[in-house]
Amino acid sequence: PSMAVAREKVEQVMFSVLDNLFANTHVKPKHTGILVVNRNLFNHIPSLFTMIMNCYMFWGNVKNLNFGGMGYSTSVIALNLTKDML
Repeated sequence: PSMAVAREKVEQVMFSVLDNLFANTHVKPKHTGILVVNRNLFNHIPSLFTMIMNCYMFWGNVKNLNFGGMGYSTSVIALNLTKDML
């Protein structure tokens, strides 16, 4: 319906997933070294990476892989690149 509604929905889902991830793995956001963001349709400013960085106060040296608009097959590419970074 609008960019504001879309952004609100993205924040609800994305932050609840990340909150659960950090809680279940007992990893603190400040210990994150790599952040991979794969979005298909919703491209906005600030980017999802920036929204996550600001919400969880990640350090400035977090390595970023930010994929957008490349379709769902990008997930395989993202996994392979992340594996290489690790």
